Amino acid sequence: MAKSQNLIPWNSYSMGFIISAFIILAALGVYFVHQIYESHYQETRVIFFNVGQGDSILIRTEQGHDILIDGGPNNTVLKRLQDELGFFDRTLDLVIATHPDLDHIGGLSHVLNRYTVKTLMVSGHGATTTPARIFTAAIENALQHGRLSTTT
Repeated sequence: MAKSQNLIPWNSYSMGFIISAFIILAALGVYFVHQIYESHYQETRVIFFNVGQGDSILIRTEQGHDILIDGGPNNTVLKRLQDELGFFDRTLDLVIATHPDLDHIGGLSHVLNRYTVKTLMVSGHGATTTPARIFTAAIENALQHGRLSTTT
């Protein structure tokens, strides 16, 4: 009886490579479908971030604009933004600081260090509290490094 020949020499290395490649391609496919869906949302959404003691609200318009109102007291807002915008989206169209208390602007200093902000609206110019001084320094740094276009 003739020994049958295997036309494709399958070994554990090649089978593992094929399975790994398939898993990676499937994961990339799911990721890109999610990114496409998220970048073309159908309606305006208002997301209230849980940032501990403080306020932070993200508005995502149906035209694709992202507006952040306040940033809470610390860098927790960065994780919430990444969860909502995705890892690669580092641009906010408008950031609004309603007043210079820590629980509203503390996290915005971190946002200005990580994200490009097209327009920043600030209430309470001239405040001399420590959080206001830190926030002012973050504004100046963002302007100097091109991460901030305009302030009002």
